[in-house]
Amino acid sequence: FHAFISYSHVDADWVRNQLLPCLENSKPPYRLCIHERDFTPGKWIIDNIIENIEDSHKVIFVLSRNFVNSEWCNYELYFAQQRAIGKTFSDVILILKEPIDPTSLPSKYCKLKKMLNTKTYLEWPQQP
Repeated sequence: FHAFISYSHVDADWVRNQLLPCLENSKPPYRLCIHERDFTPGKWIIDNIIENIEDSHKVIFVLSRNFVNSEWCNYELYFAQQRAIGKTFSDVILILKEPIDPTSLPSKYCKLKKMLNTKTYLEWPQQP
């Protein structure tokens, strides 16, 4: 995959209807991994997460309040961070689906706070 997309299941409609068409229908199209479509049935969820993150060139995090409240998103962020040990997180792309104040994030997101303060990220426009 070109990218593994990490997002809250609450944001699934937005990912399917907004983000995927922009990326998968681009020229050239991107091959993207999303859990609801591309995970191997019958495999442990954690194994699916690790394998698909490792098999993707980039990891895209769709950040929202729903993301912050999701334990699965926290796992995906953790595994992406483990993959990036010794690197500069250059394979991580942050998309803010809605404005998020980094100082409001729970302490378990300390590396995400640092990335938001030091990396260029994309803010998805609220208006079309």
